[in-house]
Amino acid sequence: MVKETSTEEVKVFEGTMTLTGTTAEAGKIAFLVKGTTAYSGIITSSTNTLRERFSGNDITNGFKIVYSSTTTVIEGKWLDNTISGTITIGGSAYGAFSATRSF
Repeated sequence: MVKETSTEEVKVFEGTMTLTGTTAEAGKIAFLVKGTTAYSGIITSSTNTLRERFSGNDITNGFKIVYSSTTTVIEGKWLDNTISGTITIGGSAYGAFSATRSF
């Protein structure tokens, strides 16, 4: 779970990731959306080891996070009470994620 203190409305989304070609859980993903646009979050392994932190200023029309050091790209969309998308590494499909609003 991610914790945030803010004077703005904060929405918390928590979910899981799956690898391409399997339905087994490959990790967890969590998002905080502050107000209507700013977001931040974390990705952990299935054993809860931190993998990545991310943030951005506009989630309203979808988002794209690029980690140049690993050529990892996370893309997704926010629709009401869900955030979902895909993960590619080195241009190849790696997996997908889906998170639902938990708070």
